[in-house]
Amino acid sequence: MKSVLYIGGLTANEKGAVGVHTSGILKALEKKLGASVQGVFYSFAQPAYSLKRVIIFDAPIPLGIFYKIWIRISYIRFVNALLKNKKFDLIYTRFDPFVTPFIRKNGARMAIEYNDIFMDQIKFVVEKGEWTGLNKKIRSSWLYENFILSAEKKSFFSADRVVCVTSALVDYCDSVSSSKKGLLIENASDVDYYNVKELVTYDDDQLIMSHIGTLTYWDGLEPLINALYLCKMENSDFKFRFNIVGSGAVYNRIRLLCNKYDLNSDIQFSPPVIHSEAVRYLKNTDVVPLLKDIDTYGLSPIKFYESIAMGCFIIASDIPHINNFPDYVGMVVSYPLDEGEISNALYYAFKNKKLIRERKEKVLEYAHANHAWDSRVKTLLEAFQLE
Repeated sequence: MKSVLYIGGLTANEKGAVGVHTSGILKALEKKLGASVQGVFYSFAQPAYSLKRVIIFDAPIPLGIFYKIWIRISYIRFVNALLKNKKFDLIYTRFDPFVTPFIRKNGARMAIEYNDIFMDQIKFVVEKGEWTGLNKKIRSSWLYENFILSAEKKSFFSADRVVCVTSALVDYCDSVSSSKKGLLIENASDVDYYNVKELVTYDDDQLIMSHIGTLTYWDGLEPLINALYLCKMENSDFKFRFNIVGSGAVYNRIRLLCNKYDLNSDIQFSPPVIHSEAVRYLKNTDVVPLLKDIDTYGLSPIKFYESIAMGCFIIASDIPHINNFPDYVGMVVSYPLDEGEISNALYYAFKNKKLIRERKEKVLEYAHANHAWDSRVKTLLEAFQLE
């Protein structure tokens, strides 16, 4: 039987997209290969889905940038000792510029998961003013950027395949490593709508919207709140409830916008919750907005797949991978974002909320047929001839 080692990272336990993606891959791999799948994880970063066979690297929670580097060095030594003493057919790991280049395969084949262009996100957040002082200087420096690019080049060159969630990322990885190792495997979801307990239902006259997950600069939340205010001003009958569940860099900015527009009675903020609770919000949601502010590599957000797996209607930016679905699943608005167009889309959804609710079953069928983790893992195993 072929054996697989999943090497977890510092973010494997995240409640947001990274954690959901990690759990989805692990669950599908174990379902397909059973006991031949093993995981190694930091003690403080264990994923929500627990493999039957796990090795834990016992270490205190990292505090500060230099401590994070030290703990990664210790983890690299731990993982390499494991790989030296035990043979695996496949190593699967998410790219970490401070860990991945130093993993010694020892005869195993390696798949590196690469879900974002690392420096594009760093530069985008720096421009938004997220970091100041030394943190900003380090991340804006020529030395830092060249280290990241060197880490990518070394990692992609040594990998057998680089697993990417968008076609633009495949092109990027192939250009970095001067090879054709990129393998397109989009995100997915296996959430079971019928096994999710109901939340309290809101007034039928309201359009129910939700944003579940980390509040990042590229989620288009500020333009969305501007558009909600515009729609409310232009349409006296427009009624909505917007659940924002999570925390992140733009939390304070969007709270200030809500105060400015007097939308606090329409927008409900809740702290981050575990995945099983997060999807409960989606069960009673009509519309999930996916309005992205960055498109340099296309996007394949977990929010898209989780939302349609719960039968929600999508309003998405015109960006590859989230702009390609039947019209009963959602609608697409221009990129770059136009707040007037978003306002019109919101009002359309409000006027058609009865139809949106009636079509939930059809959306669920589409999601299950086209975007389940089992089919994604099947692609991975076929690429490595492990089926």
